[in-house]
This record gives sequence, C-alpha cells and structure tokens, in this order.
Amino acid sequence: MKLNLILLVVATLVACAASWECTPSDWARYKKEYNKYYDSNEADLFHKNTFCETIINIEANNHDFTNGAVNTKISVTAFTDLSPTEQEEYRKSHGFIRKRKPKPIKKEEEDDQEEE
Repeated sequence: MKLNLILLVVATLVACAASWECTPSDWARYKKEYNKYYDSNEADLFHKNTFCETIINIEANNHDFTNGAVNTKISVTAFTDLSPTEQEEYRKSHGFIRKRKPKPIKKEEEDDQEEE
C-alpha cells in the first residue's frame, strides 16, 4: 500500500514537472517584452537556461499557491533571466538594501537588558 502511494506521488510530480516547460517561443517573447540583448550566443544560452529554470520554479510555486501550500504567487519580471548573483549585484549597484529581520532576543539577553 505504501509503495503504491509513493509511486502515485512520484508519477504525479513527474507529470507536473513535464507540464512546466520552457519553449523557445517563451524565451523569444520574454526577450522582446523586456528588451533583452546579449553580447554573445554563450551569454544568451546562459540567460535562457536561467530563465527556464526560474520559469519552472515560478510554475511550481504558483501550483503550490493554488493548493494553499504557500502564501505568495509570483510572476515573470525583468529579473527572471538573472542568476541570484547577478540579481544581488544589480541591487547593490542601484542602492537597494536588503532588509533583514532582527535577530530574536534570547531569554538571557532580555534579563541583561532589564538589569540595565
């Protein structure tokens, strides 16, 4: 029984992953919409692969959103073809500062603050 359930889950995941694909027309439409041009075929291929990986992640996230597993729906942006490193470099060069959540105060630190 457990094996059948595992096989069913795996088959479902494979079917879903197969439905999330990135076609050459998706890439061409994205480049046209966001005015993307690259210096070389290698750069174009790198960004296309990054774009396709991101599209698959977006589709998976939005599938989870529809099922209530996550709280945020995401979409394609002008940054969809950028690697995480390129995105961070862009943020830094344009003055964006990533806000970090404050570290939670540990119980010992609370006691120390009250004594002061």
